[in-house]
Amino acid sequence: MPKSYDGFFKRKDLLIELAVVMVIFVIIGGAVFLYLARDTDTTDEDICHTNQRRIEGAARMFKARTGEWPDEIEQIIDYSPLDKIPICPEGKEYDMVFHNDDLTVDCEIHGYYRDQ
Repeated sequence: MPKSYDGFFKRKDLLIELAVVMVIFVIIGGAVFLYLARDTDTTDEDICHTNQRRIEGAARMFKARTGEWPDEIEQIIDYSPLDKIPICPEGKEYDMVFHNDDLTVDCEIHGYYRDQ
């Protein structure tokens, strides 16, 4: 084979190797993206459950100071360290539900944190 063709074939092999490496990186990048996208839902659920705990704690502080449960969720602001009522990361407001002189804060989307 003439000498001028040796360099051509070496460059062709190098391009194929680079293409294979790029495909491997794309596959790994796609897998990492899917993994991180999946964790976002878990994070939203964790934030929602944390908000429920904060609201329940504030409502318990309200009851400790006034002797009764709040009628509306907005009443707890004056008796707790909360600046505003937290909302679900999905944009929904929480519901207070009373069971046998106990309070739960429910979310339509993520449910109640003790049920998880």
